Amino acid sequence: MNRTARDNRDRYTSLAKPVEKVELSEKHPKLKIFMVVLLAVVGAGFLSYAFVSFLNKDEGWSEIKASTSSELNCSEDFVFQYNLSDGTIYKELQLVYTDACVKAYKLFNIDEENNDFKNVSYINAHPNEEIVVDEVLYNAFEKLNKYDDRSIYLGPVYDYYDNVFYCQNETELMDYDPYLNEDVASEFEAISEYAADENQISIELLGDNTIKLQVSEDYLQFAKANHLSNYIDFYWMKNAFIIDYIADTMVEMGYVNGIISSTDGYARALGGTEDGYAYNLYNLKGDTVYVVGTCNYNSARSTVSYRSYGISNEDEYRFHDMPDGTTRTKYLSLENGLNKSSLSELVVYSDSLNCSDVMLSTKDYFIADEFDKSSVTELVKKDINSIFIQDSVVYYTDKELELVDLYEGENVSYTSELQ
Repeated sequence: MNRTARDNRDRYTSLAKPVEKVELSEKHPKLKIFMVVLLAVVGAGFLSYAFVSFLNKDEGWSEIKASTSSELNCSEDFVFQYNLSDGTIYKELQLVYTDACVKAYKLFNIDEENNDFKNVSYINAHPNEEIVVDEVLYNAFEKLNKYDDRSIYLGPVYDYYDNVFYCQNETELMDYDPYLNEDVASEFEAISEYAADENQISIELLGDNTIKLQVSEDYLQFAKANHLSNYIDFYWMKNAFIIDYIADTMVEMGYVNGIISSTDGYARALGGTEDGYAYNLYNLKGDTVYVVGTCNYNSARSTVSYRSYGISNEDEYRFHDMPDGTTRTKYLSLENGLNKSSLSELVVYSDSLNCSDVMLSTKDYFIADEFDKSSVTELVKKDINSIFIQDSVVYYTDKELELVDLYEGENVSYTSELQ
């Protein structure tokens, strides 16, 4: 199960940058955007899925970019906007942001080890050894244990399946797509069985930031026989933990007048603002993506946006459209390693929890065969609200939600309903 198709690009390749319009990647030719608009709000204009607009420096708001002279970092996956009118000095904020992005890149790197931290790559290469890791990684593993989430143990599946997003034709795809290749599907299912069994593989938390990747002899032999590597991988969940680390770092340093968003659907508003934040709601209907409406808010908030389709160049290595109209995504089920999406999109958010908590509390609603519309209201008890769209109705669970500019057209119109 060696990886051959994927090239040597670094995993952090997508560029999060302001756009004037939504342009579709050539890999997603079936989609078109209807009523494409960007919201220019007074304040950090956050649009979900990292389509961001913001005011210029003269008006206070600015995009904070990691220093170009820094080491490799993960900043290309994020957009950080900050209101410098609070007296914050750009260079000082840039330094803190750059350092956080460099550290996060090193910690969660799956492809190579580094001299500064025992990162995910190091852990994979040293099963059944006690390893002292940085507190950020230890806390991430601790949180996964808290939620009893074993998705990271699909590492070998992620490593091989990732080739799907680099394939240029159906012939290449046959080697990596479990829906097209029965042998791949069988191996994914076998790995999933190992991943789901804590007796086969688990991260033991030993205290004092010490962990051990426990792997059974049976699984070690299976991995060796099948040329598997990367027992663990945060994969599509990675940026939830990274954005929390960066955002928490900013807040601890007293930087609260900004918002950080990622290209893959995570956002952290660091604090409340009189100016307000906003994000667009999208809906895939047939081969058209509609801008359904706009949600406004003005508090610190963690938002997670799930989506089963790609609509921009930033999505090039996250989605792969198939000739039959289906789309391969990175949202894989622990049950059998197959991608699943119960809805075309789902937005969940909390004003008290961070992104990784929101993600771990809600991912199974999205990575499922069917969406459990009735039980999603239970999330409100955890201070997690949801927005989802079915049959042109925008359902929401937040009584205080400010949803404006619902789309009305000749053939398609949207309404809203409190769930």
